[in-house]
Amino acid sequence: MQIIIILITILIIIIIYIFFKIIIIITIIIIIIIIIIIINRPDIVVKDKKERTSLLIDMSIPTERNTSSKTRNSQSTCTKILKLKSRKHGE
Repeated sequence: MQIIIILITILIIIIIYIFFKIIIIITIIIIIIIIIIIINRPDIVVKDKKERTSLLIDMSIPTERNTSSKTRNSQSTCTKILKLKSRKHGE
């Protein structure tokens, strides 16, 4: 009789341990999901309620290394795009 009570007690302790492990894992997963959602939000949201549209603006700040070369590359790319658009529209 005492062995059965001891076994049932051990079984209950194991079940409680497993239950709390599952709760801890679920809590960690929920925290990770919340962090991912917060990180992936856009910087600026402009809402037009009349047209029912939104403009999402996500900005990035480059590091200080190679910013001048990257700026030149970006400007040359923009210039090429503008030239292609003007040729396409016959301007």
